[in-house]
Amino acid sequence: MKKLSGLIPPAVTIFDEKGLVDYDAMKKHADYMIEKGVDGISYLGTSGEFSVMTQEQKKELIRTMVPYISERVQAVAGIGDTCLDNTLELAKEAEAAGAAGVLAVIPYFSIYGEENVEAYYGKLAEEVKLPILIYNFPALTGFDVNPKQMERLAKRYPNIAGVKDTVPEASHLKAMLKIKESKQEFSVFCAYETQALELMGAGIDGFINATANFVPEYTAGLLKAGKEGNRTELEAAFEKMQQAAQVYQYGTPLLLAVKEAVYQKVLEKRGTEKLPGLPLKEEYQNKIKEILENL
Repeated sequence: MKKLSGLIPPAVTIFDEKGLVDYDAMKKHADYMIEKGVDGISYLGTSGEFSVMTQEQKKELIRTMVPYISERVQAVAGIGDTCLDNTLELAKEAEAAGAAGVLAVIPYFSIYGEENVEAYYGKLAEEVKLPILIYNFPALTGFDVNPKQMERLAKRYPNIAGVKDTVPEASHLKAMLKIKESKQEFSVFCAYETQALELMGAGIDGFINATANFVPEYTAGLLKAGKEGNRTELEAAFEKMQQAAQVYQYGTPLLLAVKEAVYQKVLEKRGTEKLPGLPLKEEYQNKIKEILENL
């Protein structure tokens, strides 16, 4: 089982005026990220707006985009859903399409206890052949998969291969990294640009951060500088990541600001938002344009 690592941007999903996925735009975006040095691309995560898509749309995206990139970089498919049957169905699609792994958030809206969560991931691990990245995002799910629980799951199930730990405390990710002492192939991914410099020093395996949708070269440069031990380049890349992350303040949720940056910098055309998403106000579009021009 190949270890998942490096820069794997959480790709946004581009929709057309009919609310369908714009695959020409998606492929142009994928090509852009790959040309800029990413190690993989993750589809149907939070930034990918899986929660506003039908099951058929998600399956179609997996069938289309995973084969398009999988011969070049690691393809990771988000399979999160409140219904386990839907999650398993998406996992089967990911397996058939040739994904390198799947990203699985816990059932959200209803908040379950530790025993429930472990049973859920246990069933998933037993049914899915691919490496599973557990997506821990307590601010949105209401439940924190803590490091001790994660270690139990990782030890019990060989294909629980890592975690995307989307939490504000760097100490939480550092505790996750200790799982590697007993399971060396376990991978820990960081989501927040603000944590990047500290976690590079702690041995983070990779990043699944949203600014890599439009400036992946900064996070790729950070990882490269870290491997080479070049502190000057490491700090320079980190500073650029912070500048790029300024776009976040102009979107609620921030994925809408990320999409605006992709429209301007990558696609040079606008997509259409799916409700409850709305286009950013012109004022905010101009603020993002200014940030991009100053990078």
